[in-house]
Amino acid sequence: MNIALLLSNRMEIIRECKEILSPDSLVISATSIEDCVEHLGNYGADVVLLDFGSFAADLPKLTQAIRKMKPDLGLVGIFPEETTVDEIEDLAGEVYDYLQEPLSPMKLRGVVSRSLERQSLLETKQLCERPGLLLSPSRKGIREVEKDFYHAVPSFSEKALRELSKALTASFDLDRLLNLFVDSVVEVLRISKISILLLEEGWAFRVKASRGIKPELVADLQFKADDELPVWLGREGRILRKPEVLEMGPDPEFRGLARQMDLLQCAISVPLLSKGRLIGFLSLNQKVTGIPFSNDELEVLFTLASHLAVAIQDIFLYQQMHYQKTYSQKILAHMSNGVVTIDRKEKIIIFNYRAEEILGRRASEMLGKDLRYLPSPLGDLLYEAMKTGATHQKREISLFQGKLPLEISTYPLVDEQQNPMGSVILFEDISSRKRLEEERKRADRLNILNELLARMAHEIKNPLVAIRTFTQLLQERYEDPDFKNFFYTTVSQEVEKINDLVERLVAFVHPLDFRYELEDLRNILDNSLFLAWEQGISKEVEIVKDFGSRPLTINADKEQMSKAFSYIILHAVGAMPKGGKLILEAEEVGKGQFAHSAGLTLAEPLVRISVRDTGQGITAHDLDKLFDPFRTTEGFGVGLGLPLSQKIIEEHGGKIEVMSEVGKGTSFHIYLPCVAEEVHSNSLR
Repeated sequence: MNIALLLSNRMEIIRECKEILSPDSLVISATSIEDCVEHLGNYGADVVLLDFGSFAADLPKLTQAIRKMKPDLGLVGIFPEETTVDEIEDLAGEVYDYLQEPLSPMKLRGVVSRSLERQSLLETKQLCERPGLLLSPSRKGIREVEKDFYHAVPSFSEKALRELSKALTASFDLDRLLNLFVDSVVEVLRISKISILLLEEGWAFRVKASRGIKPELVADLQFKADDELPVWLGREGRILRKPEVLEMGPDPEFRGLARQMDLLQCAISVPLLSKGRLIGFLSLNQKVTGIPFSNDELEVLFTLASHLAVAIQDIFLYQQMHYQKTYSQKILAHMSNGVVTIDRKEKIIIFNYRAEEILGRRASEMLGKDLRYLPSPLGDLLYEAMKTGATHQKREISLFQGKLPLEISTYPLVDEQQNPMGSVILFEDISSRKRLEEERKRADRLNILNELLARMAHEIKNPLVAIRTFTQLLQERYEDPDFKNFFYTTVSQEVEKINDLVERLVAFVHPLDFRYELEDLRNILDNSLFLAWEQGISKEVEIVKDFGSRPLTINADKEQMSKAFSYIILHAVGAMPKGGKLILEAEEVGKGQFAHSAGLTLAEPLVRISVRDTGQGITAHDLDKLFDPFRTTEGFGVGLGLPLSQKIIEEHGGKIEVMSEVGKGTSFHIYLPCVAEEVHSNSLR
């Protein structure tokens, strides 16, 4: 971490320099010459940025003071935009390098980088030229100094340990814990400067508690995770002492350690390790007496720092759990569904705001209560989910005697060993949805009725026109035998059409009264062909029958089943207006051979009736609407024929399948339960 000291009282310059140089360099601002000199004397810096636009008159005197204090320190001047070349040349001799406003990120970083590189080379040169400085005969080594004071320094007292132990149990308030710990260490060890830095967001260590360090420095100070001091503490996992750093000499790997410890004004740095990972470090200066720490004191301090790290990690975990709990509570509070959860003791532990609204119960009244306090059957469903693991997905239930319809889903809650630990139910008030569905159904029924009446009026009007016309001519041509004959034939056919239409409508709307008897299917199919002939089948249509030689006995209403097949035949014939081939087949199939494809689960054998035509076929879009009573028809009523056929066949326990290919024709496959031959024989006897 490089330290850049900026002397400026212009906020825009301070803001720009911090934005450009961070996070590679720590930019500390001084707004007066006195602050600048004081900071250099106490903390030092790697480079000094001088704003000539703020202190142009006093800067020559300042640069002389800096040269006297730090002869090799890099000075960089920042000149205002309006400064002339001659003025810059007159003043630039006081600094190592300079740049002119407006500040360019590339230029500023380049100037600072060159100054830091120069500073590093000078320091390395000085250390290499004086290798014996640190351990010269005129000075005592660190181990000799410690030896002089070991027996003069008392170890930690029991009272001091009790004070520090109290600090480590300072609840789950991180700021309170750190400040209590810092105050206890200051009081026990009699030191004047201390700081605790913790890792934030995985990449920077920032000061979280301190004593004796300038607040301005504390606010801006941060170390990256890959800076020399945190890297050394994390790798070595032990206390680092300033004399030990000085003994390391000009090694580039440790060059930044001394500078960073100077910045913290510390004599020792203690790592805060949790599960082998550096989460922070504690930095202390020497005692106010100047006596170094003894080995015993350092051991106790390292142990306390380890306990502090564990306490900090526990607080982090607690804060994370608290955050997750708060986050979950906010989600539950704003959910559109009611949520109720019970634990393994069958106590209600979650009762969200939406559950309060739906059930009319307050959470304060329900939390901690037995599940039996819930309206039935919510408690039963929760108990079932927890004890048996049974779940429900979007199941509809009613509460309060059907007054409150709900859609519910239940889930069991299990631990890592798959042992039940509770259950949860999600429910939604579907009263408004039910009302909308009823309104939609009412509107649909009204639309159906309107459409039905319109179709019926149209279908009835056509034969009534013929009947009305002949009735008007009846009086004039009553004695005409040809007219009588034509009148009788035509009016009878038109009346039959109206009667057939009304019968279909009644059969489709009302339940049919079936009279079941054992019938030979072949006779029913012949009767269906006769009914279709009466409706009119073109002579160009070739009819092919293949009913087999064996009786195919079914339990059916002969009259209704004959109508059902006749409607299907009429549809097939209507698809061949220019003629074609109509194929009727009937055969017995195995017990389960076609039952699955037909959607049937029957123990009896099945009989399959096939009605095939060689017409133009039906598109996939029209095939889906084939059994719609209001589909477009080919001249056979209002389209009630096929829907009525489907109704009759399904009432007999059967199923219809339709397959079609445009340009090749359509096939109807009807599956019906078939009575076994021995059963038929017994019934005849």
